[in-house]
Amino acid sequence: MRTLRQIIFYIFLLGYLIAMPTAILYALGYIWAPGSDRGLVRSGLIALTSTPDDAQIHLGNSRYTRRTPATIRDLLPGAYTIRLTRNDCEAWQRDIAVEAERATVLDRIILLSVNRAPQSLDPRPWRNLRSEAGERHLVLESPDTLGHWATLDADEGILSPLLATNSIWSDARVLQSWFINGSPHALLRIEREDHEYYLWFTLNSKENDPMDITRLFPDAPDDVIWDPRGHRELYARIGSRTHRLDLKEMTIFPDCAPPAKGIALLRGHLYTITESNTLLRVASDGAAEETDYALPTAISDELSGPCYTPFLLPNDGVLVSDANGALWLNNPPQQLAPQGLLTILADDKDDRWLIATETAIGLLELAPQSKSDEFALRWIHTQRPPINRAAWIHDDTHILFSSQGNLMLLALERGGGGAPRLLGPCNATGDFFFSEHTGFLYALNPDNRLTRTRLLPPRSLIPLPLHSESDK
Repeated sequence: MRTLRQIIFYIFLLGYLIAMPTAILYALGYIWAPGSDRGLVRSGLIALTSTPDDAQIHLGNSRYTRRTPATIRDLLPGAYTIRLTRNDCEAWQRDIAVEAERATVLDRIILLSVNRAPQSLDPRPWRNLRSEAGERHLVLESPDTLGHWATLDADEGILSPLLATNSIWSDARVLQSWFINGSPHALLRIEREDHEYYLWFTLNSKENDPMDITRLFPDAPDDVIWDPRGHRELYARIGSRTHRLDLKEMTIFPDCAPPAKGIALLRGHLYTITESNTLLRVASDGAAEETDYALPTAISDELSGPCYTPFLLPNDGVLVSDANGALWLNNPPQQLAPQGLLTILADDKDDRWLIATETAIGLLELAPQSKSDEFALRWIHTQRPPINRAAWIHDDTHILFSSQGNLMLLALERGGGGAPRLLGPCNATGDFFFSEHTGFLYALNPDNRLTRTRLLPPRSLIPLPLHSESDK
């Protein structure tokens, strides 16, 4: 009996000595790979979330019992084909590279609905759909007079006249308009009875009577800007002169900055590109001071034209564009695009910027794994047909853009976004707006009628990017 107990003890001891190192190695990410050239190797993993969730996961020829969100562990380094399927959704598939000791994260994959026929919201044809990033109130421009223009609350899906029915401005013709990203205001230059007027609109107000601020514009401006968080001050550049316009007191403060080629606002401060290609910060009392932002000689020598637009970035970065859409970056000094700039949009964290030109889409961010403050631009999509418009969507994980009468969706998954996916047709100008709150995509169709399409579930139903364990 004693001998039997000793045998059992040594058997358990042997099992323990074998199992414990195996468990420790497994916890450290090591697995045993069969084959003479493999042996003990470090494993990788794939983390998946999708919108909508509860998608079936296929890894190569294997199907997993759990659904998204999920984490697939203990994968040998190499190439894998991931496929997600869900009822009433188009299948999603990518070829993914798994590296040892690394997690390949495919976050917020959009599974497009099979049935996404656009819903017509209004039978009238529109000329343009004006929407600015961060603002839910859209302006629908009519080819007729201002009285036919309308606003759309993208969260509520409600279409309303821009003006009251009995407004004195109903028969006016719109000559020019200004909008600012994230601002609920718009400035329109109109013509009525052979006279020009300037009207200031508050798009999120229940009152649709604009403010007549014509007296603040004795001359037609080349550029008008304002702080999207404020509503009391405008800055108008007329040639090289910059004026501050006080909407509350209806007062003009002329020449509030040195002669300028371009102006920009950042955190309530006015910045100007002077005629000597120096970037200055201007206080409200007109005092100008040099800043940490600088335009190197390699860029200043290129700025020989009369008009430029500066975009200020963190870490003393400056983007400068001209009237032809050429784009320069000061750190390091380089030309990013020779022409055709469409838009520059920061993501929600203000740590990377979407740059769209007529032929390419890129991401500008601080150079990874660099101790310097240099920026790096990575072009993620190029094409010959011209791009009309581009915008962040789905918490900045995807880019929506229009081109040649089509709406396209470009994913930014860190494991590889793949080619753009076709969403549907749009009008020739490519106007669209995506509501993060409702998941609706608004656009003008080829007949210039307003439509909306369910692209994602409403915001309250979008899952958080959390991952659970998954086994075969």
